[in-house]
Amino acid sequence: MLRRSLALCGLLILSACAGDPMRDMPRLQDVEMAEGQGQSDAVAGSGAAAPAPDPAAKPQGGLMGFLRGRADAARSGGAAPKPGDPDYRQVAFGTALPYGEIARTCDAPEGKLGARVDSWPKGGRGYTLYDTAPGGTGLRTFYLTGFADGCPRQFSAALVLFAAPSDYEVIRYGPAGADLPVSTTDTAYEQVKGQVCQVSAGQPCGRRMARLEQDTVFLSVYERFGDNAAWKTILLHDGAVAATDIKN
Repeated sequence: MLRRSLALCGLLILSACAGDPMRDMPRLQDVEMAEGQGQSDAVAGSGAAAPAPDPAAKPQGGLMGFLRGRADAARSGGAAPKPGDPDYRQVAFGTALPYGEIARTCDAPEGKLGARVDSWPKGGRGYTLYDTAPGGTGLRTFYLTGFADGCPRQFSAALVLFAAPSDYEVIRYGPAGADLPVSTTDTAYEQVKGQVCQVSAGQPCGRRMARLEQDTVFLSVYERFGDNAAWKTILLHDGAVAATDIKN
């Protein structure tokens, strides 16, 4: 329940979540993990952590980077992001990204992403989160797999939490939701929910929630373990980044 509460505080600015959601937070290894997936299990089952990012590494851009991205998409059977999508940029493995940015890493060596620390859906074959310094509290690279084009996404964070759409809806469509600002990820969720759940905007998903949660989830990305005046939210749906924004 601690994991769920922290993620919800990161997704929405709520009076019910008094103060900053990251204040007095325990270390990552103390945060409740999915059943059967403790910190020691995650580290032992994933092999060695990824090498330290090289700030001098060059992004994989230009014609060769574009062609490689198209080739990776063709091999995996999925479509690569289009120009203007939040995760369209492609970088070489080991590139250190500033906090708040997300990019594809199509040349990531298999087994070198770090420790597997979480997944969505729990125990499923959807999105899998990898930490290059498990148990740490500082800013570092995280990798996320499960995308249609076969390329992991990477971003920098001190803490990353999945938040279920069903938990999000408890707040968004509850009494407190009327006073909450509407962000980019909120708008994108309405579109996704409408397509999958066949309900009107502003209405809960209802009986199709289990179907929606098979491939849809929010990701809250925090820059530090202490006070966070702002945090990044990523909405994932159907093997793609549907939207991102910064909440504060």
